[in-house]
Amino acid sequence: MDLRGTDRKPSNLVLECVVLGRTERAILCDVSPTGCRIEMFDGVVPQRGSTIVFEVRDPIYFAGEVVWVSGNEAGVRFTRPLSPEVSNALEL
Repeated sequence: MDLRGTDRKPSNLVLECVVLGRTERAILCDVSPTGCRIEMFDGVVPQRGSTIVFEVRDPIYFAGEVVWVSGNEAGVRFTRPLSPEVSNALEL
């Protein structure tokens, strides 16, 4: 069952992100205006409830909360829906 209220768009964009005070890289596997699924590099996976901040390009950032983790993938609910600036940068 899909609990997301908006449609997802597949992606393979690699983004820098800050989680648990460390800068990491993640693949944005799919994205909607309210959340995304990511795959972490190097086996570093954030814990459920962690805040994660993504950098699309300086100074374009967006943030969210990790709501599920499975293996090296995680689901993120954005703090607020993506702005038009972020959506354009992500080519949504």
